[in-house]
Amino acid sequence: MAMAREAMHVTGIDLSEENIVSAQRIARRRGLKNTVFEVRDAADLSYYAGHEFDIAVTSMAVHQFDANLAVKILVEMKRIARRVIIADYNQSMPHRWGRSVAWGIEWMAGGEHYRNFKTYMHLGGIRYFAREAGITLVSEVPVSSGVFVVTTGL
Repeated sequence: MAMAREAMHVTGIDLSEENIVSAQRIARRRGLKNTVFEVRDAADLSYYAGHEFDIAVTSMAVHQFDANLAVKILVEMKRIARRVIIADYNQSMPHRWGRSVAWGIEWMAGGEHYRNFKTYMHLGGIRYFAREAGITLVSEVPVSSGVFVVTTGL
């Protein structure tokens, strides 16, 4: 929604129809007429032509997927957009309270989600996944005391 205030057009996708309906409701309530929300699988964006978008963004998602699926999603994002922005956990977050909170939250999520998070951290976080997807990172900005990082790639 924040991007819609600056962009000419924003397309949001999610596998959850409930999330899409919620996003549509919020956009209507805020009077945003430049948004479209669709139920789609980020691992298969064949519906969209190559480089159809200026920017593709994923926020706090890469760490939750199986490594192969995460790479596949980033490859698709690179295919449909000129620039890719990835916001997620900072693999090199400082050893302070924020790190403990982040690991605690992921531990509480449990199961496959926690295993995927540990793999994400072990492999090197966003840097690893971007490299595997053929994305060249051009900027990295740590946020929230270094717990998270926002990267831009081509």
